[in-house]
Amino acid sequence: MQISMERYDREISWGSNSSGPVFVGDGNPFIAVIINDNLLSSGADRILITYTNGRSYSRGITGKKGYLIPNTEISEVDNITIFDDDGEELYKKRK
Repeated sequence: MQISMERYDREISWGSNSSGPVFVGDGNPFIAVIINDNLLSSGADRILITYTNGRSYSRGITGKKGYLIPNTEISEVDNITIFDDDGEELYKKRK
């Protein structure tokens, strides 16, 4: 019997009741990013994370509150920025 392993999407998402605009939990191999309803309703469209090693990761926001972002570099988050669909900065946090 052969077992087939499926490749899973690393952009898993879930809902949350976080009270701050954005919560970032450092981890390995993922970083948890939780965005509150007010920021989502302000038109949040894209997350940009810059790591302490200078690399960055960007992904679209699909209307969900929580995202797992790959952290294969095992670096901490230096800053996180949330943009709207016009590229305007809605939120920025430096850790």
